[in-house]
Amino acid sequence: PIYSQYMFNEYFINSAYGGTYYFTPVFINHRNQWIGFGDSAPQTSSFSLHSAIGEKSALGTSMIYDKTGPINRTQLEMSYGYHIVLGNRNNLILSMALSGTWNMLQFTYQENSTYSEMTSGIIDNINQTNENSSDADVNFGMILLHNYFDIGFSVRNLLAPEPNQASEIDKINRVKYILIHGSFLGANNENSPIGIIPSFTMRKMGIIS
Repeated sequence: PIYSQYMFNEYFINSAYGGTYYFTPVFINHRNQWIGFGDSAPQTSSFSLHSAIGEKSALGTSMIYDKTGPINRTQLEMSYGYHIVLGNRNNLILSMALSGTWNMLQFTYQENSTYSEMTSGIIDNINQTNENSSDADVNFGMILLHNYFDIGFSVRNLLAPEPNQASEIDKINRVKYILIHGSFLGANNENSPIGIIPSFTMRKMGIIS
C-alpha cells in the first residue's frame, strides 16, 4: 500500500521513528478508498506500537492488512532501533532501525473478478484457483531528528530484487524500493493554538535501477 496519510503515523514509512516519542504510541488506522465502486475498492487497516527501551534502544511492531478486490496482503513487522545523541542543546538525535517482516499474499478467485473477464468476457484460464504465498524480508531506516525538523530515508524489502531484475510474478509480490522523507516544525510558536508542519515523502522503486 502507498501511505498517503503517513503524517498520522511516521513509523509505517520508517521504523527508525520507533522510540522517539516521550510516550508509547499505539496507532490503529483504517482507510476505505473509492467508496461506491463495489467490492474492488481498496481497503487498508493497520496497527502499530513502539516504545523506547532504556536510553538508546527501541522496539516496535506493526501489522498491515490491505485488500483490493480478490488480492489480500498482510505484513507483520518487528523492529529494533538505536539512538545516538549528537547534540544535547538542540536535542539532535540520529536514529537507526533494522526490522524484519513477514509478508503474506493471497489471491481468492471469484467469478468475473479477473481483468479479462470484466473487460472482454474472456475466461482467464491461469487465475482460476486460490493462490497463497509468503516471504520474509528486511527493512532499514535512518532519521536525523531535531527540535525543528526531521529528515531520513528507509530502504524497504532489502532481500527483494530490483524492479528491472524482477520477473512479472516478483513484481506483484514485492520489489526493493526507497523512501526519502522530511518535515519542518521551526515555523510554529509553542504559544499558538495552530501549528503548520510542511512535509514531503518521495518513493523510488529500486535503489540502483
